[in-house]
Amino acid sequence: MPQQYLGEEAPEGEALRPTAEPLHGKYTSLVPYDSSHVDSLYRELFRPGTEHIWTWIPAQIPSEVTQTGAALDYLLSLSSSSESFFYAVLSAPASDPSAEALGLITHVNVAPEHRRIEVGVIFGSQLKQTRMATEAFYLMMQNTFENYGYTRFEWRANELNTASVAAAKRLGFQYEGILRNNLIVKGRYRNTVCCSVLKEEWPRVRGGFQKWLSPDNFDESGKQKLSLKECRET
Repeated sequence: MPQQYLGEEAPEGEALRPTAEPLHGKYTSLVPYDSSHVDSLYRELFRPGTEHIWTWIPAQIPSEVTQTGAALDYLLSLSSSSESFFYAVLSAPASDPSAEALGLITHVNVAPEHRRIEVGVIFGSQLKQTRMATEAFYLMMQNTFENYGYTRFEWRANELNTASVAAAKRLGFQYEGILRNNLIVKGRYRNTVCCSVLKEEWPRVRGGFQKWLSPDNFDESGKQKLSLKECRET
């Protein structure tokens, strides 16, 4: 009688938990968040007019976060309740004295025993649709697959957050489906879109990032010559 197939064998042992080591790229650095970042993060994430940034983020921003001190306390409370830690995403490499924090990126749902990890972000408007933002995801994914031993990198988003779902697909994540009403967030049911990149897909995704992030991919005005998808496919 043929032996029943039980699935692909997984590596022995567990992946490593992420550590707070800075990650450096051409256009940005990811550095562990600390109090030196609070002034710029308050401007980017908390000042009046930035409320829309928090629409789809599960964390509820307190109404009293109206000054930098309260913002610092709130971010520290989020960090202390997280499974991991926050990286500040800088406006330039850390070696640039003018670099300042424009957003936050972190690991969530960290499961070393299953070699599975998820990314979470809170980006200010100056980060969105920039080389800095794209490189931030590249640095996180590279570190996760190549240094920590994870085999699945996840992206989850509210189905109604179409910008987040589109961003995941642009970055090379594969759409997997929707978990219907799997969370109650801010008093409302949430349908969660699930996307992922697997370890065996990483070389192709990595190649696309590297080609897109090359200075040769941008003209004198800073406009891209090839899209990230085109860079993966050529």
